[in-house]
Amino acid sequence: MNAGFNWDPNPVPLFLGGGWLSQGLLPGQGSETALELNYSWLVDSNLSLQPVLQLILNPSGGNAAPILAAGMQLQLQS
Repeated sequence: MNAGFNWDPNPVPLFLGGGWLSQGLLPGQGSETALELNYSWLVDSNLSLQPVLQLILNPSGGNAAPILAAGMQLQLQS
């Protein structure tokens, strides 16, 4: 996703990404899968925010209920 408020100093101030990670694909092992969605927003030349959302299926390779985890990363630059 490429969009922004001020194209001159920063041609791509927004970023959207996703991914899939799976472990334990061999028979006899439990598998844990994590689906992740990241979004980064450059507020200005010194501050960016990155909310993160993860869905973890089969935590620790067991039969536990899925976990939905959210977080926020803040980056300051000088």
